[in-house]
Amino acid sequence: MSRQKVTFLGPVGTYSHQAALQQFPDSSKYELIPSSSIPSCFEAVLSNNEIEYAVIPLENSTNGQVVFTYDLIRDVLNKNNNDESSKSINDYNNRKYPPLNIIGEQYVKIEHCLVVSDKDDLKNFDSINFENLYSHPQVWGQVSEYLNKPDFKGKFKNIIDCKSTSEAMLRCKEDKQKGIHSLAIGSGAGAKVNECEIVEEGINNMKGNTTRFLTFVKRKDNEKQLSTLLLNSESLNEKSEEKIVMLTFTTLKEGPGSLVEVLKIFQNFNINMTSISSRPIGQQSGKWQYIFYVEYDYIEGLNWRDEILKEIDDRCLTWALWGIFPRDPGYYV
Repeated sequence: MSRQKVTFLGPVGTYSHQAALQQFPDSSKYELIPSSSIPSCFEAVLSNNEIEYAVIPLENSTNGQVVFTYDLIRDVLNKNNNDESSKSINDYNNRKYPPLNIIGEQYVKIEHCLVVSDKDDLKNFDSINFENLYSHPQVWGQVSEYLNKPDFKGKFKNIIDCKSTSEAMLRCKEDKQKGIHSLAIGSGAGAKVNECEIVEEGINNMKGNTTRFLTFVKRKDNEKQLSTLLLNSESLNEKSEEKIVMLTFTTLKEGPGSLVEVLKIFQNFNINMTSISSRPIGQQSGKWQYIFYVEYDYIEGLNWRDEILKEIDDRCLTWALWGIFPRDPGYYV
């Protein structure tokens, strides 16, 4: 039996790789394939018939939105709905159909480690003056207190950005092969995969810093039927009783009260909205118009189809239901 293929933001050993392993731990059923960027993750799951799933970062508890992901959600929705074949006859006037559905989430604690290339550099760490310090540019702000420690500031000459923390470790090892002593900052899992040695763990400023990842799957043709998505939503964590819905929408009109009119729906039906974000709607519309991303608790027994979503359709210019997925326990940790 062939394994289902899953893409993630690579290379191996990154926090994204860890999220993919958490979501798909059974290597006999799933093959994890790294992609070079967030856009390439989306492109792989959309265009490659062999790729079924994509695990993609959405937000960080310290740094907020991963704007690449939010914008790509917007862009793939607009692109898909320019294709007439993606539309179908239904009782909603303003609904759009995402080419992907969200079926899971994962939370990964970001705990940075200072690493060296090998055991020799670890053993002689105190006596070595290192040439380069490598990491992803987002990391520098997360470890600023450690970087500014008086006993560490003089340990290296250059700070160099890399595409990922895993690449940082590879460059550290490449330097050693050239006779250059260098450092890198990344995850413990990355150090293990890349055969580096950890000098110190947990060097990030804020403890508990966490990144949230979403798991996307290709939408099947029959998922244009709303009842299929609402009642038979594919889940990768059936043990979770709490379910979350992601909805995107644009408002029916500009001006005072347009957003409030939509949000009142959740209040009127006593639905807990867990998050709201916005991004510019794109170049095809006027400036200063936005698409809104809302997540809320799914409540069994409510008349979603004939009441709640009908009201959303009446009060939104466009809207899309991205999926109903189980709340991962990492949300509470």
